[in-house]
Amino acid sequence: QAYLSYSNVAALTHLAAKPGWEVTRTLEDITIWTHEEGDVLSFKVEMQVKIPSHQAFSLLSDFTSRQQWDKHFLTCEVLQAVSEEEKIYYVTSPPTTGHKPRDFVILVSQRQPCKPR
Repeated sequence: QAYLSYSNVAALTHLAAKPGWEVTRTLEDITIWTHEEGDVLSFKVEMQVKIPSHQAFSLLSDFTSRQQWDKHFLTCEVLQAVSEEEKIYYVTSPPTTGHKPRDFVILVSQRQPCKPR
């Protein structure tokens, strides 16, 4: 489990360090970047919130209730529960001006840290 957690963090760190990230949208305190490589589209979102970090984690990690507060989630269903801590979701987002609705398959890993830090 520790190796898998380290591997996931290392892969995300490597992806974030790649050149070619483009800012696609900036709204108030939110910035969205995209990175395309072959047939893979990656995106990252950065925002400032004024709530405790544990509350933010809880809201962001519960994908099945995101439709209640996230206007970018039209539908969300679990395609496969890989384990108790990892699930694969199918998410659709509503159409935006000049664009068709979009859909995504997302692997969500909700492992607790191996150590308290």
